[in-house]
Amino acid sequence: MVFHKEEFWATSNGIKVIVLAHFKMERLPESWRADCEALIFAAERPITAAHMADVLSRHHQMEITEADVDEGMHQLIDEWSARGGGLQLRSVAGGFAFFSHPDQHTLLLLDVAERNRKKLSAAALETLSIIAYKQPVSRPELESIRGVNCEYALQRLLEKGLIEITGRSLSPGRPIQYGTSDFFLEYLGVNSLADLPKLSDLTAVDDEPNDEKYTSNTNMEQADIVVDPPRQNEI
Repeated sequence: MVFHKEEFWATSNGIKVIVLAHFKMERLPESWRADCEALIFAAERPITAAHMADVLSRHHQMEITEADVDEGMHQLIDEWSARGGGLQLRSVAGGFAFFSHPDQHTLLLLDVAERNRKKLSAAALETLSIIAYKQPVSRPELESIRGVNCEYALQRLLEKGLIEITGRSLSPGRPIQYGTSDFFLEYLGVNSLADLPKLSDLTAVDDEPNDEKYTSNTNMEQADIVVDPPRQNEI
């Protein structure tokens, strides 16, 4: 690694000021910064120096070692830190990944909360209603009541944190049972399930067609309930 710098003397007070500093990694290709940043950005998980070295070696058709990349990455971490932007490059879990700067977390929580206000489908709402009033209830019981496949609806409700697994039924096969979560009560603004409207007070609605199937690939009509608590550092 070679350190190059350009500097001048300030004429007003004679203090030496460094105006440009640049590190050149002699064992890495000229585009190594851009290459590594692109690989890190595209990776779903922290990417290791060994993996980046392998990809860079094959792409540039030259031998690049894990040690070369690791040395360059720690330099790159310092450069991102000195930049003072909204992103940080960190060494984590044996690899490297981008994170939002802690100073921007409050800002991002506001934005993520708004963008993640995804609506629940009519199928998910119906499934949630049955669970709320008949819990604990298993998937076979739900499908017997609704007359349709409930797998996708259950998956969505679990992802939203509105329901949770409460145990297993004693019926054959010991299917998993589901119940509403504390977040369900919090979202509805009630203290307990006893505060929910009585079934006798609810207006009956027409049943959906029995041949309707809900899968992960189905484009379903959206209803007016929105939930998705934001999680930190997902940006």
